[in-house]
Amino acid sequence: MARTALKALYFALSCFCKKYSALIIHVCPDNIFGCTDEAASNFNPIATDDDGSCIFLGCTDEEATNYDPIAQTDDGSCVYPLEPAVNLFFSEYAEGSSNNKYLEIYNPTSDTVSLQYYGFPSVGNSPDNGEGVFEYWNDFPSNAVILPNDIYVIAHPEADASILAYADTTHTYLSNGDDGYALVYGYEPITPTNPESGGYVILDFIGDWNGDPGSGWDVAGESDATKDHTLVRKCSVEEGNDDWLASAGTSAEDSEWLVYDQDTWTYLGSHTSPCDASTVFGCTDTNADNYKAAVAAQGANNFTTRVWWDK
Repeated sequence: MARTALKALYFALSCFCKKYSALIIHVCPDNIFGCTDEAASNFNPIATDDDGSCIFLGCTDEEATNYDPIAQTDDGSCVYPLEPAVNLFFSEYAEGSSNNKYLEIYNPTSDTVSLQYYGFPSVGNSPDNGEGVFEYWNDFPSNAVILPNDIYVIAHPEADASILAYADTTHTYLSNGDDGYALVYGYEPITPTNPESGGYVILDFIGDWNGDPGSGWDVAGESDATKDHTLVRKCSVEEGNDDWLASAGTSAEDSEWLVYDQDTWTYLGSHTSPCDASTVFGCTDTNADNYKAAVAAQGANNFTTRVWWDK
């Protein structure tokens, strides 16, 4: 509507001019030829008759997912189908003191995985784009890869040196506990949108994109566990989960995560999945009532809310 009105105004102003001093009147010709299709790259707002000169830009490759049958000139926008996503997932997360924050991603396969079409988009503590839609698309560096059965660490650039020693890249805006991050695969949409219409899939979540959680999200029955804690994925988890509530769980038993005190970085730099055959959950503290000498890994004990795990 605005372009049509502008066209009419432009036509009126450019086609009729009266110079009172000379009493000269200029009148437009009856026909102005040009491209009259507003979708064309050479649309002429003052043209009255289409002369067939319209040029349409777009993807002209029929193999592309965004092939445009009316496009005459390829504009380099073609998007091609991707190979299926590799089973990568978040293996560790820390929201520590000061800037001691990081995300750890695990590759459980025997192949080196390029991160070219992966990303870790996020939302702030109160998303502006609606429920289920990212605010910020965060790319991995070009040529980034995860080696077989290895991890990739995204750390705050001012984190402790012991964290940065494992960092593969840095990211300034890591979570303060209430910022949701996803691990995704696909193409970045032109504008933020949900995965159903955006050309990408969500592989895993820490937090979500569904609104302000307060100070943080509860995990394994621990209030605000994404703030001032370290989360380590249980070795029994062998793939990501796009359902954050199910991943977080409501208790130590049904959660996919083990919750540690703030600034626990003991497990950063490696991950085990699936569990070793010798791994047993239980308590290894000799002061606890339920101490089990044969246990190779620690679970929740009887006198503290802290959850322990030894990979």
